[in-house]
Amino acid sequence: MKCAYPPCHNLVEQPLTGRKKRYCSEAHKHADFRRRHPEKSLKNQVKALKSRIYLLERFAKDHAPTNYRLARDIAPVSLADMIKSHGIADGGYVEGIVQTGLLKPVNGMLDAEGQEVFYRLCNGQWGWHACERCPHGVIP
Repeated sequence: MKCAYPPCHNLVEQPLTGRKKRYCSEAHKHADFRRRHPEKSLKNQVKALKSRIYLLERFAKDHAPTNYRLARDIAPVSLADMIKSHGIADGGYVEGIVQTGLLKPVNGMLDAEGQEVFYRLCNGQWGWHACERCPHGVIP
């Protein structure tokens, strides 16, 4: 038997029905089906990957510290609101963090990672107090 799934064009008679088929083996038949219908295998792969992502996110949520949330579930907040809600008295400190590039607001807004960086850098500054969403931890 020479075929390793190229089009072998062997006509093989089916034992029960007597009909002729183009495949020399079941493996050849399945390989040809996957070649003709790649979307079916891709759909199954995507479904399996989505299921895996869901399970990993559940695991991360269950084992993350309190108040940690998924990055995509955290709404952007303006930098001014973050400063106000945490009571930071020294605005120059935050301006220095932005100028050095450690904190990168986009159009004055902080995304989930920006909020986490803000918390790590500003926690403990004079006048600091926690808000209801602290510690602004992110599960990437």
